[in-house]
Amino acid sequence: MEDLAFSFEEDRHIYRNAAGIERPSVTGSLTAQGIFNFSMVPADVLENARRRGRNVHKWCAEYDIHGFIDDTWMADDEIPYFEAWLKFRREVKPRIIAVEQPMLGLICGVEVGGTPDVEAWIGPVRYIIDRKCCASRHPGWALQTADYEFLKTGRPRCGHLGRMSVQLFPTGRYAAICYEDPRDADAAIAAVTLTAWDDQANEANADHARATLDAWKKNHGIKAA
Repeated sequence: MEDLAFSFEEDRHIYRNAAGIERPSVTGSLTAQGIFNFSMVPADVLENARRRGRNVHKWCAEYDIHGFIDDTWMADDEIPYFEAWLKFRREVKPRIIAVEQPMLGLICGVEVGGTPDVEAWIGPVRYIIDRKCCASRHPGWALQTADYEFLKTGRPRCGHLGRMSVQLFPTGRYAAICYEDPRDADAAIAAVTLTAWDDQANEANADHARATLDAWKKNHGIKAA
């Protein structure tokens, strides 16, 4: 994969290329195209969930990097999610090789930023692993991991790496969800390209991308725009 020069603002999660131009992110492109939509969630509930998810990711990453963490920094409602990640590590035994490393790469010619949570070997397979602190499983997670795979391999197809979400629960348990549908690639690419194209984009190509994404949404119970 070609390494592109870029800058990353962690607090605002903004990626800029070497010219200082802001580029779309993986999650931002999926949100822009209606894959993720939290508009119906009350603001206070959403903010609390974001705080918890942001902190749990931080605690898990610090543990993955350093092998220890002072859990007195954690809020009470964050601890079970962290313990769920430890349970996953004990039982699945991933050999972690990268933790939350921001990237800027090309996905079908579009500069896109992304930060996979973990890259690890599980047995003989190298995986992209995304941690989730959500009560309900979301089909859009498959597209996130597909885009992360593209950024890692530089190839616009799925299957070169394993893709997995680890859903962490407030009970201290987890669910490991693997994605193997090659059609995720086309939908993930469509979301990225539709987000990046401007008004001068080839309309026929845009129509094809919209049709591809709308078909994926329909198959996964997401209302098309």
